[in-house]
Amino acid sequence: ALGLLLAKHNEPASVDHLMNVLKSTDDTIEQKTILSALVPVMHSGAAKSIRGFTDKNRISDAELRWIAWGALMRANEKDALGRIDRWLNSDQPLKRSLATRSLGNKMMEKAVPRLNELLSDGQQDVRTAAAAALGELGRPESIDALIDSLNVQQEPNERLVIATALFKCTPSNRYADV
Repeated sequence: ALGLLLAKHNEPASVDHLMNVLKSTDDTIEQKTILSALVPVMHSGAAKSIRGFTDKNRISDAELRWIAWGALMRANEKDALGRIDRWLNSDQPLKRSLATRSLGNKMMEKAVPRLNELLSDGQQDVRTAAAAALGELGRPESIDALIDSLNVQQEPNERLVIATALFKCTPSNRYADV
């Protein structure tokens, strides 16, 4: 529970807690929950332990494998990074959402235009992941797209993520403009 709480607040310390729980459970639902929580905080040091969850011969649940790949994308694992473009265009909302979440990584600033486009995806999880990634990147060139998205979306939690991202992307001298 502590690891999930820490991950919710993007605390790097959550990785160790979550990895310990992941190693001790065989429950697929719990594994999905833990791996999903790892995606936004994942780092390369924990990637080796996640790699086994991508093995089709060992893991029969496709969603569990996809979530593991999402965590590896976030950790900048070479094999996983090669999947991002393909997954961003997938007809599977979970794949689009996972690939979108991985783009919040500071090394993915070139992804800002694509993330701006994903703010209008047909799936709320993808839009929310795009807004969160844009907020993490904090790039001012996302302000207009975030404002447009905030003006269109009605779901309160989604609006909160968009507003938080907008705050993170807006330089303090432009607060009055937003």
